[in-house]
Amino acid sequence: SYGTWERDLVIACWDEEELGLLGSTAWAEQSAAAGVQVEAAFVFEMIGYQDRAPDTQTFPEGLETLFPGPLGEVEANDFRADFIALIADEASDRHTGNFVDHAEALELPAILLELTPLQQDAPYLSDLRRSDHAALWASDYPGVLISDTANFRYASYHCVDGDDTVDKLDQEFSVKVVSATVGAAVEALGVAGR
Repeated sequence: SYGTWERDLVIACWDEEELGLLGSTAWAEQSAAAGVQVEAAFVFEMIGYQDRAPDTQTFPEGLETLFPGPLGEVEANDFRADFIALIADEASDRHTGNFVDHAEALELPAILLELTPLQQDAPYLSDLRRSDHAALWASDYPGVLISDTANFRYASYHCVDGDDTVDKLDQEFSVKVVSATVGAAVEALGVAGR
C-alpha cells in the first residue's frame, strides 16, 4: 500500500508561453477562481545547458546590485555557466531550500534569487519574469523558476547564434536538475520519510 498523500501532484504542460504566458495565466486564473490551493510550483525553463569555461555566464545589467550574495558566488567562480538558477518568491522559501539541499547532494551548484513582493512586479526585473512562474505569482501562488539562465549563457537560445540542437545540451546536468526537483517535490507532497 502506498498510503495517502497530504497533497495532490499536478504536472502541467502549458502552451503559448512565448505569446505572453497565455496557457499558464489561464490555468492560474481559473485555479484561483475555483479556490485551488498551491503549496509549491516548480517551473522548468531551459535546464540543459552548462559551460564550465570561465566567462561564459552573463546577467541582466544591474542584477548584481540587487543580489550581491548569489551573483558574487558566480563572480568568484570566474563567471562559469555551470549552475542551475532558481528565481523564486518568498512564499517558496522552504521549497527552494529543499531543492538546494537535494542539489548539493547531487553536486549540482544552485544559485537562488529570492524576490520580495515589490521586486516581483518591478519593471527593471522583467528578465526574471519571462516564464510561466510569473503567471503563478500574478494569481498569488508561489512559484519557482528553475533555469540554466537561457540566453545569458547559451548563444543558440531561440537559434539566435546557430541551431539549438540536442547535442549542445548536457544530459547529466539535466538529470541532476530533474532529480533535485523531484526530491523537493516529494517533500512538498509530504511523503518524505514514508
